[in-house]
Amino acid sequence: MKDNEWKEAIHILRRQAGFDFAGIASVVRTNRTLLVWRAASGNRNRNYLKIVLEPGKGIAGGVFQHKKTMIVQDVKACYTESEIVHSPILLAEDLGSFT
Repeated sequence: MKDNEWKEAIHILRRQAGFDFAGIASVVRTNRTLLVWRAASGNRNRNYLKIVLEPGKGIAGGVFQHKKTMIVQDVKACYTESEIVHSPILLAEDLGSFT
């Protein structure tokens, strides 16, 4: 898929599911494996594009490590304040729900 096709698919998913945010991250391989956000819908700004994570770190890192989609309908019910602080996308976008 092309970037604009990903963006459209994410936008449709987010609107139909009623989430605050939906995004896709991808792997960048250098001397180590890193994850970067490629496209999103519902974002408040473009700061999410600056987030770079290692596998297992943050939301995208957890999805990559466990190889499963992540859907959270209530961030405050599912995450402690400490966990939110260690999830850059939750801080950058002040999310209440996401997929």
